[in-house]
Amino acid sequence: MSQTVKARKALISLGEVPLEVYQMPDGSYQLYSASIMAVIGEDPNGKSYRQFLAGKSPEVLPHKDLNDRQVKPILVEGQANSIKPVPVEVAVSYWMYKHRKGNQQAGAIISACINESIERRADAVFGVDRTEEQRQERFAQHLSPEAIAEQQKTDKQIRLAELQVELAKTQERLVARSEAIATLHGVGTLALILGNPSAVIEKTETIEKTVCVDPSGKRIASFDGVGITYLTKRFGFKTNKQTWAWLESIGYGKSSEHWVQEIIPTQSSRIPRHFLEKLDRLWAIQQGTRQKLIGEL
Repeated sequence: MSQTVKARKALISLGEVPLEVYQMPDGSYQLYSASIMAVIGEDPNGKSYRQFLAGKSPEVLPHKDLNDRQVKPILVEGQANSIKPVPVEVAVSYWMYKHRKGNQQAGAIISACINESIERRADAVFGVDRTEEQRQERFAQHLSPEAIAEQQKTDKQIRLAELQVELAKTQERLVARSEAIATLHGVGTLALILGNPSAVIEKTETIEKTVCVDPSGKRIASFDGVGITYLTKRFGFKTNKQTWAWLESIGYGKSSEHWVQEIIPTQSSRIPRHFLEKLDRLWAIQQGTRQKLIGEL
């Protein structure tokens, strides 16, 4: 008859805080979800650990293949109920996640564990002999209210520095976009976008007129239409081809009745100036097919 192999349970102290530890049949150590939650002040019957495993935080990514529901329960010596073991490295990632979310007790435990691990190795090298009672006292110092308050102060300073870096990046992006908007739409429009209700939008427009005269200098005709190159610059298109495509989509294409032949140094298709107000309105309401420019919503 085969004998069922069980895990062995023990309690260790993190300062004055108890933590359940299980020795697996293969000799490795694992923890228990309820205990790793309780040790940082979380509800041991809550869903905090499961939510961590199901989430997408940076801390859980190394353990993304671990699913709490797929973990096989294991029997424990001296108790009727089985437990789902938690690898130590997963428990540490969980504490790191909770610390980032504001749990100062989790941060204090991580700091204390790292300090003790380094201190034990240093003591061995330098021949320093400390009792377990002394080590527990030194560990507990990291979990004191004063130590946690100091850690919280440090965390705030780090977070402030991170926010300052993000703010600098945001300001750089704002300056770049503001320059683009000012170039395309003028500084008055930029000021209005940035929340200045008293901003004055000024637009200077050069009107060109072609006047035809007879040999005696008598005016016989005049033209003030604008060409496709003018419209391309007016509406910020990159090429005349893009401008023609938009005009075609709103019924002002090259073959439409709106274009007339005017006499300039060379004959060219021109659209009468009185159509510009209509084109401006169609542009403003985003009528027709065109690519949006920087700064447009």
